Amino acid sequence: MAESVEQGSTIVGDTLAERLEEVLLINARQYSALEESQTQVKELKQELQELKQELQHAKNQDTDLEYGVGRDTNPTDPPAESAHSVPQSGNDTTHPGSLRVDPGVLPKLTDMAKRDDRETAVFNLSYVRTLSLETLTGPDSESHIRTFCRQVEWLLKQDGHRVEAALSRMEYSVEQRVLQELDSKKMWDWNTLKQALTKFDTGQNTLSKAWEGFMREEYHVEDEPGICVERMKYKLAAIESKFEVIQGKDQLMKDVLYTGLPGQMQRELRRYNQLGISLEPFLNELTKCRDWYLRSQGRGQQHVRQTRQGPVPEAYRAQGDYRRNETDGRPGRSTRGKENNTQ
Repeated sequence: MAESVEQGSTIVGDTLAERLEEVLLINARQYSALEESQTQVKELKQELQELKQELQHAKNQDTDLEYGVGRDTNPTDPPAESAHSVPQSGNDTTHPGSLRVDPGVLPKLTDMAKRDDRETAVFNLSYVRTLSLETLTGPDSESHIRTFCRQVEWLLKQDGHRVEAALSRMEYSVEQRVLQELDSKKMWDWNTLKQALTKFDTGQNTLSKAWEGFMREEYHVEDEPGICVERMKYKLAAIESKFEVIQGKDQLMKDVLYTGLPGQMQRELRRYNQLGISLEPFLNELTKCRDWYLRSQGRGQQHVRQTRQGPVPEAYRAQGDYRRNETDGRPGRSTRGKENNTQ
């Protein structure tokens, strides 16, 4: 009867522990989702502010054109040839002072402008700020890339026209790197171009920020390791979805967990961290070692040895710690041999 009651209480305890662990994991996922939502809200606010600035800038330009402010009525010479310009032909319909793009895209842009009654589309490309190497590697690269892509999308409807126009508004070094990325993927659509800008090789500003967020992750022995693992998995999945495939994810998470352990637990788990085993076996060993460590710390340092002689596995016993202890009655290591000899 007593054994059945004890077994029933053990089952109930295990069930409650499992439910509690599930609740903690759910809370961790909800917390990560909340952080992501807060980040998105912050980005949306920043985009709204940028749109307001662009609208004000456009209003100022319309006012200047209406009243003739800053408008030169005298004929002007064409601008100097750039890396993207081509000689203008006699039937060129663009504005004399407008940006001249590559030969392949110019007929498409003018035809589209005639069809959509948007003759100003080509001319307005000159208002799109040139995307420079310094811009892509600077601290505000994300904001500049979003503004650049949004302006091109507003001016042009078709993806092919957007790609050509965007390339025409890049410095030569930036254009060559983007073209290499497009050629390597054998895809030349608008979304691929935007991804190429986001993971720009020279700076990779946003990728560095994402890795900084992961590297700030810390583990403390008082915390449930499963919750920390869930947070790290979420961050790594976010990096993979936006930038690149990550190799050795298990080892990265094991290193974070191992670094946050006390020295005594690190000594016991060192071989599990260095053997290259997967995350799950390491997490199981960490959980067992953590349970022992917390029990020993909760009872006080003077009772640690007494705790070890019972349920603690042999693998987690501290080596060289078998001197005689008044609380447990075990003989010290130095006296065991003498007792055997006397027998």
